[in-house]
Amino acid sequence: GVLIYGAQVEAGAAPSSYIPTSGSQQIRGGQSLTVPPAEFGWYSYASSELVDNGKFETDISNWTAGPDTTLSYDSGRLKVESTTTASAHAYQAITTVVGQRYRVTTTALEATSTSSNGRTKIGTTAGGTQIKTILGVRDDEQVDEFVATATTTYINLFQSSATSGLYMLFDNISVREINPLSVSIQMDGRMTYAD
Repeated sequence: GVLIYGAQVEAGAAPSSYIPTSGSQQIRGGQSLTVPPAEFGWYSYASSELVDNGKFETDISNWTAGPDTTLSYDSGRLKVESTTTASAHAYQAITTVVGQRYRVTTTALEATSTSSNGRTKIGTTAGGTQIKTILGVRDDEQVDEFVATATTTYINLFQSSATSGLYMLFDNISVREINPLSVSIQMDGRMTYAD
């Protein structure tokens, strides 16, 4: 035997998705698709990766310790540890183009204290926050964008608790220039186009 469900007859050149009728004729209500831009998940980049050694596959080279900070390699992650009662941070300078938009991604992992959070600060100086501060928590990927205001921009990774011996682990640090002419289109249904 054959079971048929959801058969539907429609006038027109293109069929629509199934419209439940419950035994009587129905008219489709308005439909909309709303997707926040942050959920598009698609970027066109105008540059290759700008961060050198952001995945810490073998070491922590190209990263510099800020004041009162010890940096170490921890199983493929960067360990940022405070040596005094000041917040600890690591930084790296990257070359940027003034006025261009960049996408930055960092992952803050485990910490020694539940009060410790990872913060990514973007500035024109080591440890600076002149451009942006991206707040995050432990076990959290931080994704944001910034517009460069100088030809050298500093990516600063902070362990927020100002207590000696506390640390935060970071991984997957990435900065890439976004192509300003890129377009994202998301749709649900049928689309026709003629140029």
